[in-house]
Amino acid sequence: MNERKVTSDALREMALGETRVFVLPRQEPGLSQAANSGKTLAYRLQRELCCKFTATTDFDNATLTLTKNAQP
Repeated sequence: MNERKVTSDALREMALGETRVFVLPRQEPGLSQAANSGKTLAYRLQRELCCKFTATTDFDNATLTLTKNAQP
């Protein structure tokens, strides 16, 4: 499932082990800014949600893939 925006609600809704792909703007500087904002939001929520997010940015296809994992 591709989503348009990384939000706190979207990250909270994710089940452990779930992966979501978020669509980023195709033009710079919006692409880099949106990728950084999404990763920052996921990083900040890790402590609150007691989980660990894995983030992968695909700049060629303008996507940010986030996976919600259990804390090690």
